[in-house]
Amino acid sequence: MYNLSITNTDGQVLTLVGAITYANAPRLDTISPRALRLAGGELVTLEGRYFRPGVKVFFASAECTNVTLFADRKLTCTSPALAAGSKNINVVNLDQQYAQLALGLVYRGAPIITTISPNEGTISGGTIVNIVGQNFSSTPQVYFDEALCKSTEALSATQVRCVVPANPTANPVMVKVINLDDLQEGRLIGGYHYRLPPGIATVNPSMGQLNGGKTITIAGANFRAGLTVKIGASTCTNLAIANENSLTCRTPAGTVGSKIVQITNTDGQSFSKVNGYTYVLPPTVTSIVPNVGKGEGSERFTITGSNFINGAKVSLVGADCKTITFTPEVITCLSGASVNTNGDVKVANPDEQEHSLLGGFTYVRPPIFGSLSPLSGRVSGGERLELIGLNLRPWVIIKLG
Repeated sequence: MYNLSITNTDGQVLTLVGAITYANAPRLDTISPRALRLAGGELVTLEGRYFRPGVKVFFASAECTNVTLFADRKLTCTSPALAAGSKNINVVNLDQQYAQLALGLVYRGAPIITTISPNEGTISGGTIVNIVGQNFSSTPQVYFDEALCKSTEALSATQVRCVVPANPTANPVMVKVINLDDLQEGRLIGGYHYRLPPGIATVNPSMGQLNGGKTITIAGANFRAGLTVKIGASTCTNLAIANENSLTCRTPAGTVGSKIVQITNTDGQSFSKVNGYTYVLPPTVTSIVPNVGKGEGSERFTITGSNFINGAKVSLVGADCKTITFTPEVITCLSGASVNTNGDVKVANPDEQEHSLLGGFTYVRPPIFGSLSPLSGRVSGGERLELIGLNLRPWVIIKLG
């Protein structure tokens, strides 16, 4: 404080003791919080120096209300309502000296979640998701129901990335983003779906030809739209999902042997069935012993060849031959009755591949006597006879007497 002296021209002096005070301009160091809600009404704390009684606070051009001064270093006030965006802060003492913190705070709406990609994944978690929306702070927290998302990273005010936590059950969950600087939050109900992995129970048929093209039916569980099916290293084509438990597809070409059948859902979960499908060579028939029969049925025959599969069916000139014993090279069977005479020996494997030994078998019927001419002749023989009947063969033997 300083004295004020007034001196007239006649030399008289008036002195006012402590009449003048020189005051420092205010200084603004910090504000908390620095992110505020659009509706206002939040308690804001400002710290600095040289705050004086009667001080006023402005956020942009709007005055902060309920100013409370704590000595000259700290004050609090209630934020006004403002539109979204960064704002200047001005602290003005009664002597009109002021301090400004340019763009010192931001008004921001609550977070809004628009999309989550991918929006499904494993119950074990670990999927990296991108959350797109609005009003995300630089320090967000993300929750899947009540589980905290890991490694959360704010890419911008419109995008957040994090690693999905595990979940004990397969079900849709709420996704929540909380801005830590103003504690506003946004929610998306059912925003993420935890899924169980697919499973394979059966593949039918479970074997087929090397050039592929066979339609197979896979029964299992948790089949999802967009999944892929592989047999070995090759992808099944013409995929059709009937429901979450059944699908069909067409086999790719492959090499001889058993292959893994693998189903992979779009969330990356997969299941592999070892020896799920087998590529096999077609059968080959090389011989049948005997190669003639009577056609009356119940005759035993042995068919020799290669690549016979258990369950193969044998037919002789169109009639089924019932399998008795089986190996991949030899089948024995009992013939059925047939009215045919000669034709093919066919072996058809369960995978629908087949092979025929063309003209490999003949049914020989017993001869049926019709008439003989002449009916008498010389004792010395040597006469030509004519026999008429059915099923007569070039090697027929005729006995008289």
